[in-house]
Amino acid sequence: MTDFNPTAVHAEMSQSSDALSKAATHFDLTQINVNKDLVEVSEKITLYSAAIISLSLTFVGSVANATSRPFDAIFLGHPLKYTLFVAWSLMLTAFISGLFVRWFNARHIYWTAATEWLKKRQRLRQAKIQYLGTGLTVVLTGGGSKEAYAAQEAEYLANDKKLCDELDGKNAFAVSVKAFLQYACFLTFGFGIAVLTISMMVAVSHL
Repeated sequence: MTDFNPTAVHAEMSQSSDALSKAATHFDLTQINVNKDLVEVSEKITLYSAAIISLSLTFVGSVANATSRPFDAIFLGHPLKYTLFVAWSLMLTAFISGLFVRWFNARHIYWTAATEWLKKRQRLRQAKIQYLGTGLTVVLTGGGSKEAYAAQEAEYLANDKKLCDELDGKNAFAVSVKAFLQYACFLTFGFGIAVLTISMMVAVSHL
């Protein structure tokens, strides 16, 4: 039977706790960096979508009066101009989605910070209420009784909890919408690029 060594167990627990704390810090930084990178990608897609739509419209305008009328060519059973409208719709969706990603990300950051601040204030109010409930003598700078001050803090605490629940709901909504918009931005941009590239290649082949 292995002898129990309290010192070794305590050392192992201390090392594990330190390792967990470092891992948690690393994970938090990773989350921040990943979120920042995803938002930056969405912003770049917004710029690229606007530029691609502008350039493709310029190209279409330059060949619209060509005698061969390449955009009247049939592609996949439909005139090529319809395929162009699909591509532009996808790129426009990517553009709009990318714009709103930044807005919902800002809401998420604000509501997360506000919720954390409210939780810290709740802990302080709870500590005050517990302290006021003891038999210790408390001198209140504003005057009044301990009971009245404790009742006031309890009311403030209830309001903080209610507000914190509201912010948690708003934050969850912002996170869900932001994730949906990011997927929409990435997917519509990818499909839009593919459809537009194929359309332009077919158009050039009919010039």
